[in-house]
Amino acid sequence: MLHKIFTYVSLALTLLLHYACEKPDSTLPNTPTGSVTVNINHKVDGAPLQFDTMMYNNQASNLYSVTRLNYYLSNFVLYQNGVQVYVSNQIKHIDAKQQPISIHLENVPIGTYNQVSFLIGIDAKNNQHGTLPNTDDNIGMIWPEAMGGGYHFLKIEGQFLTPANDRKGYAIHTGLNSSLVQHQCINLSLQISEGATSTLHLTMNLNEWYKNPYTYNIYSDGNYTMGDSITMRLITNNGKDVFYAE
Repeated sequence: MLHKIFTYVSLALTLLLHYACEKPDSTLPNTPTGSVTVNINHKVDGAPLQFDTMMYNNQASNLYSVTRLNYYLSNFVLYQNGVQVYVSNQIKHIDAKQQPISIHLENVPIGTYNQVSFLIGIDAKNNQHGTLPNTDDNIGMIWPEAMGGGYHFLKIEGQFLTPANDRKGYAIHTGLNSSLVQHQCINLSLQISEGATSTLHLTMNLNEWYKNPYTYNIYSDGNYTMGDSITMRLITNNGKDVFYAE
């Protein structure tokens, strides 16, 4: 049954991403530019994320806490009326405990943008050992070579209560190229003026990782996902809409 669900989910995700955004316009003329500061926030169904507190319920009614949230954002794309106008190759490691969190996008052509998309993770070209600087953050995200190499794309860790009210740990980890999340286009209204810096606020809802299209149960589906291709794929497919603009 789980295999069938996995197959249907994968097909639906492929169709969704195919129609979500148009291809880039390669004939755009040179224009004056500005910049964008992308501020990243984290919430759980509207409430600001608090660490080390057993207070959150997901779609499967798992009561859980969060002790760690680390991931990569990369390849930001800005759209004007469905056409890609700006693409960034920047790769940013996010540690949700390090506030405030911001990403700076330079040389953005002036104009009004109505959508943004990005990757959660690292594209195949850069998902190799040694591609990223050897900072403590990047070293801590290395995916073991014996398991395929590269970097973790996502780490969510904490504790949860079992149906018997036992407290156990969980580690939702994804990695490998098959776990790259192409986030769907997010609607927005962003004005870029020459020489000025605009601000974009993006918020992750952690509970979205556990629902839509698959209701993920930490207890029955797996509290440790690393190396399990099926559970990683379920989490990856759920990641397509974890962010929204505020």
